[in-house]
Amino acid sequence: MQAVEPRATRAVHTASGRRLYRSALVLVLLLLLPGCVHWLLFGGPNLHALRLERVETVDLQNRPEIWGEARPPHSRPALMVVFSVERDLAVFARRFEYHIGNVASLCREGTVDQDRKISSPSYIYDELDVVDPWRRDRGTPNSEGRFTYRLFVLLSTEAKPDGPYGRPDSFFIDHDLRRDHDDLCFRLRGGAMWGGWFQSNTVTIPYPLIRAALDRAGM
Repeated sequence: MQAVEPRATRAVHTASGRRLYRSALVLVLLLLLPGCVHWLLFGGPNLHALRLERVETVDLQNRPEIWGEARPPHSRPALMVVFSVERDLAVFARRFEYHIGNVASLCREGTVDQDRKISSPSYIYDELDVVDPWRRDRGTPNSEGRFTYRLFVLLSTEAKPDGPYGRPDSFFIDHDLRRDHDDLCFRLRGGAMWGGWFQSNTVTIPYPLIRAALDRAGM
């Protein structure tokens, strides 16, 4: 006949098992907590390998990645800046719930100058659409394993303050790419509603490349 374990002994074993489970759970949470706190406070990794590929003069009216099938009624020439980066930004945005944008300006010692910004629609794009956290597809790397994207810089900028609620924290400068011979700098930046953020390295666009693109377009 099989021996029956006393009820008191079973209760002790059950309590011991529960304590062991709770201890293991606490240990796992303690191991994960630093990473979770870092993610919540600081977000995902920064991007360190943005690289300029080429610049072209385009008409924003004819860019399907911006408008889809709904084209605006008026022509709007702009500089298309094509760059590559070391990771798939659609996956990056989705993983960290990032809204990815850009900021462009005249260069100050090789970096972006918040007091001399130029008009650059804030989104970035691939060949199909805007890159945002709701994209479900994945990008296609080139032969170097890099991913290619584009942003657009308007040919002219009107001087005005930029900032929320009438309190400027940066400024646009009066500037025209056809008239002024300045190098431009840009970088990517972004964040999530829960507070994480990132930024990229700064990329310089030498003015001779801008001038060559304008000349090709007869500007």
